Order: sequence, then C-alpha cells, then structure tokens
Amino acid sequence: MEQAIQERLLSAESFEKYHSMKERRYPYYRIYVDNYVIYYVVIDDEGDDKIMEVRRFLYKGQNRTNMI
Repeated sequence: MEQAIQERLLSAESFEKYHSMKERRYPYYRIYVDNYVIYYVVIDDEGDDKIMEVRRFLYKGQNRTNMI
C-alpha cells in the first residue's frame, strides 16, 4: 500500500475523481491495491505545494456507499 501511495504522489490529480453522493471541499480519488481501496484528496496549499492526504483504507467487499 505504501508503495502504491508513493507512486501516485507525482501525478495524484491526473486520475479519475470518485463521484461521491456528498458534497466535499476536496474531491476524492482512489487507488486499488489487492483487496483494498485507498481514498485520498489533494489539498492545494497557498503556494505551489500540494498535499496528498489519505482519508480511508477500505476492504473492497465492504459497502462503501455509506462510508464515503
């Protein structure tokens, strides 16, 4: 999981956004790793820096609709 997150850092926003039922300040993105899904957001800082913040690690078999 850590390796998948590290690989995504360079282009975190270039992937499809997760369409959530809730309105969010930052859109969710996801990474699939084996039987898990990692949900993260990209926070645009005041300067040129952006922060990739992991929000959830969920098992694929779970009902994710109510959790995200």
